[in-house]
This record gives sequence, structure tokens and C-alpha cells, in this order.
Amino acid sequence: MFKALSRLTAIAGMSALALIGCKSTESIEEASLEQSDEAWILYLDIGRQGVLLERAEALLGDSYQSSWRIIDANEDSETQSDEALYRSLYAVTLGYDELQENGCASGHIPASFCASSYAPVWLVHPDSANYKLTDIRSYLNELQTAVSPLQGHFCAKGVERSGDEMYCSVE
Repeated sequence: MFKALSRLTAIAGMSALALIGCKSTESIEEASLEQSDEAWILYLDIGRQGVLLERAEALLGDSYQSSWRIIDANEDSETQSDEALYRSLYAVTLGYDELQENGCASGHIPASFCASSYAPVWLVHPDSANYKLTDIRSYLNELQTAVSPLQGHFCAKGVERSGDEMYCSVE
């Protein structure tokens, strides 16, 4: 009887370990899926900032040529890596800085927007940056807050020139 009880206890213990292992695997898979979803959402949100930037640049005229470039839009998981997301955000941030600099110099942007440029402390060259998704989300939120007044200016100009109330709709 003692031998049967020991065997039953061993089986129960192994079953419990197997369940824990399954639970751990499920948790890892869920966390990976959540991270993948967040990366995709970040990719889209950074892309929206790029589209708004391009629309603002278009209002500066044909003579304006920007040097920034975002990673090509596709659904390749490589474009959603932490490094690629940071590189895209870095490019868009430099693009807004360039837009402000050129727009202020050419008189396309009112002086009230020209008092100071956006120079975040997190903006370091991608080769020496930290690529955590939570940090990238925070950086993007900071960028959106900083450039929102400038975007509003260009969106109003775009609606005025085009007559399209949806000029800055990016959905």
C-alpha cells in the first residue's frame, strides 16, 4: 500500500509540474503575442506621424526637399523590431525638426512656433539607443504632444488650401 501511495504521489507531482510547464509556456506565448501587438500598433502610430509630416511638407512647396525617411511600410515583422521602430521614430523626429527649421526660415510657419525646437533627451543615434517597446511608446507620446500644435497649424492650412476637411485624417 505504501508503494502504491508513493507511486500515486509521484504521478500527481509530475502532473502538477507538467501543468505548471504548460501554464508557463502559455504565459510566454501570451506575452510574446502582446508584445507583437504593441509593436504593430507602434509601427502604425509612427507611420501616422510620418504621413502627417509628409502632408505638412507638401504645403511648403516643391522647392522643399526633406532628408528624413521612415522604413518602408509593409507587414514584414522586421519593420516591427524594436530597433526598426526606434529608427523610424528617430527619422520622424528629425523630420519634424527639419520641417520646423525650414518652415520658420521660409516664413511658412508663424514665429510663435519658431521660438524653440523640439530636442528630446531620448533622441540619440539609433546605433547607440535603447530599443525597449515601452520606452519607444513613451518617446512617441512625447513627440506627439510636442508637435501637435505644429501639426494643427499645417492641418488648418491644408484644409484651407484643399477644401478637404479630412486633409489630416490618417485612418
